[in-house]
Amino acid sequence: MAIGMRLLVIGMRLSPLVALFSISTCHPVFGQAAANKNRPAITADIQLTLVSRAMDGTTLSRTTKGRFVRDAAGRTLLQQGATINISDPVASVSISVDESKKKAVRLQIARPVGAARVPSRSATSSPLPVQRYLGIRDIDGFRSTGTETIHITPAGSPFGNDRPLERVTETWIANDISLPILVIIRDPVSGTLTSQYTNIRVGEEIDSALFGVPAGFAVRERTVATPEK
Repeated sequence: MAIGMRLLVIGMRLSPLVALFSISTCHPVFGQAAANKNRPAITADIQLTLVSRAMDGTTLSRTTKGRFVRDAAGRTLLQQGATINISDPVASVSISVDESKKKAVRLQIARPVGAARVPSRSATSSPLPVQRYLGIRDIDGFRSTGTETIHITPAGSPFGNDRPLERVTETWIANDISLPILVIIRDPVSGTLTSQYTNIRVGEEIDSALFGVPAGFAVRERTVATPEK
């Protein structure tokens, strides 16, 4: 998880949509196809802000905005400008579209049959995260449940830290729509990353064509195998 956060922040710096896509699909609410099915269809705006501090004390802040769509089948779309990322858990497909170049990459996720591999934990593995309940609050008109999760990266990790690093993730789930409406990740290395959904519309009719490659686009097909969980 610690490495995943570093990669997510790198994605924010290089390509904001990569980070937008990562923070939405990596969250448990979106990460499991079954958990995302039969939820209300929604459309929303999403804003992602990364605040960090340079060695001379200068505060660096970058904000990016996008559009989010989820249908009742659990398919999701994230768009920023001409770049669109689509996740279809029904068909086990991920699609990246570049509207400016009329190109797309369609990734088919193959799930081989077999026993899941359970990774072993070595003596140097990070401790299991600690989670605590933050209560319930209203966010943008939605009753939301909050949790705080603390991940510890021990000293001597691949990052070369001489002391343990503590990353705190604050997550608020809008209960009625199963959406991580607000996520704040405070990381001692990368800074503070905030993701928030706004202007949320629930129950609107969503055209299924949004979750496919537009007609006339060049498509590159790829397949990856993912072990069963």
